[in-house]
Amino acid sequence: MITASKEKMMQATIGNMIQFEYDAVGYRDSYVGRLMVIRDTKKEPLQYATKWYSGYRAHRSQYLITVATPMGYRQFYTGSISNARPLGLFARFVLWIRGINFPKFAVR
Repeated sequence: MITASKEKMMQATIGNMIQFEYDAVGYRDSYVGRLMVIRDTKKEPLQYATKWYSGYRAHRSQYLITVATPMGYRQFYTGSISNARPLGLFARFVLWIRGINFPKFAVR
């Protein structure tokens, strides 16, 4: 089932600033960053070692996104994302004033 926030995430384009919550089993956190890659895991399957990594606890969905955060590049499954929305101009300005920067180009 795709919620409105997941539809917004899928409509986002590479390079957009986004804000969302990520909810893995027993773990929930908010993130802000620049969308770098949207990977369809049906068209580009995961490697066997990645697929069966035992420490992973979130629902694996079809899409895996890469986001540049202030803490570095992070990857998230869209099935565990909620409250996704684009980051507005004022919010981006506040981050810039605080000196928080994000990479500007895709990693591929």
